[in-house]
Amino acid sequence: MVKKPAGTVTLSSEDGEVLIAQVHQSNLPPASAGRVESIIRMYFWLVFALQEAKLSVKRLRTLLFGSSAQPEEQPASEASATASEAPGQTAGGGEGASGREAAVGAATSEAQPKPQGGHRPGTGRLGAEAYVGAERMECRHEDLAVGQRCPLCGQGTLYALPPGVELELYDEIDDETGLYNARHLLHQTDLEMARARRYRTLFSLAVVELPAGPLQALTVRQRRAALRDLGRQLLEGLRSVDHVVHVRDGDTHRLVAILPETGSVGAAVFGDRLDERVRRFLAARGATVAAGDGASRSLTYPGDDEEVDRLRSDFQRIDAALHR
Repeated sequence: MVKKPAGTVTLSSEDGEVLIAQVHQSNLPPASAGRVESIIRMYFWLVFALQEAKLSVKRLRTLLFGSSAQPEEQPASEASATASEAPGQTAGGGEGASGREAAVGAATSEAQPKPQGGHRPGTGRLGAEAYVGAERMECRHEDLAVGQRCPLCGQGTLYALPPGVELELYDEIDDETGLYNARHLLHQTDLEMARARRYRTLFSLAVVELPAGPLQALTVRQRRAALRDLGRQLLEGLRSVDHVVHVRDGDTHRLVAILPETGSVGAAVFGDRLDERVRRFLAARGATVAAGDGASRSLTYPGDDEEVDRLRSDFQRIDAALHR
């Protein structure tokens, strides 16, 4: 039974991250802790949507609960009664105006089905070239495939990117691990910084740096397999909005997780777990990293602006060296 809350609940982003960290550090099973985290993040998303967007009650209901249910099927008794009467005839067998109107209405309804969702006729017809000087925002949907319907309105269709754009997308993948590379970090942090300034939100970076020496002790084949398997494991359990980057910078492997809508406390917890997880994986592959080697840290924007800029400068240097 749903109960009305005793009072108003107000949480800042930092309070939410602290609460999420406490949930994961509690004795709750991992599945339950993940569900509680999803509920907390849904709270922040809903507050943000109500503050920043003009949503009707119908539109908000659709976003939260999906499309409305289909009308119930006609009872068998009514269906049989309807079938026994010819279209356009009254119960007494005579043809009336109401019967003819019903038949015409049914035929029109079948010929021109009403679209579900999307723009009303006559709106949204201008192409992107009509909006000269408008700010362009990059929006990726890498979990969708060409030909699928738009998950929001159910009418639009995802089409293929031009060959040059598709090539640029693939160029953001790290060859060793299958994770993202330095160029993707630059593009994604550009996007997150613009979003943070525009909507007064935040994002964090969890950084793990480990020496390359232990992996170099493996054979070439073992090293390639280990890095590829590490990339696959790190992708498991991530939120769809999180991005993990790997680069080889001289004698150091650098892993960076880009965490939208995540404060400093949540990023620190994530970074510690990432560091522990990578070390445990490498040890199982015979590439043990000594406890004093390597480092992990977390950065939050806004807040750690200068450190974020320094990290971006490092990755610009790495990207330039890879593509010269």
